Amino acid sequence: MRKTLQDIKKKLIKEDIPWLLAGKTAAVLQGALVKASKLTLYTDRMGSYKFGDFFQEYKQQRVKYRENPPLAGHSGIYMINDIEVGIIGDPEVIYQHRKYPVPVHQILSGEQKFEIDGEMMPLLPLPWLLVLGIMGNDTDLSSAVAETEINADDIQQVTDTLGITYYLKPEIDRLLGK
Repeated sequence: MRKTLQDIKKKLIKEDIPWLLAGKTAAVLQGALVKASKLTLYTDRMGSYKFGDFFQEYKQQRVKYRENPPLAGHSGIYMINDIEVGIIGDPEVIYQHRKYPVPVHQILSGEQKFEIDGEMMPLLPLPWLLVLGIMGNDTDLSSAVAETEINADDIQQVTDTLGITYYLKPEIDRLLGK
């Protein structure tokens, strides 16, 4: 998985495509104890289509706008070095029949990074992973992230950004043992 991530990173940086690693792999790299078997990347709309062009030979599903709850966005699936790689441009979380945009550029401005073999990888921060795990009903992810040293104020900042603090507070409090 590491080689695949490094190959992708080199291409995306060379082409100046904004991106960050999301999903369970991002959680594992930040200390969450959860099994990760694929790579999920978030970018903007244009970045997802450029990704599709650059990695066309690995295409399983071409990039197009899809609604596959719990996520919607300009997404595609690629099999690179026997690793499934999902790309989602302008991701939105579908929760209670509404779509909540994930502000990729805003997250990138304060991004979390992780070093792999001397290279820095942009990661979706743990508070975002927790909230998106709850919204997507991914109990493995949300429970694993809740077990890390996560700050409740950072989580509330995410829920405030999405406008869903009222809806998620009871579940977040439960996960954090409050």
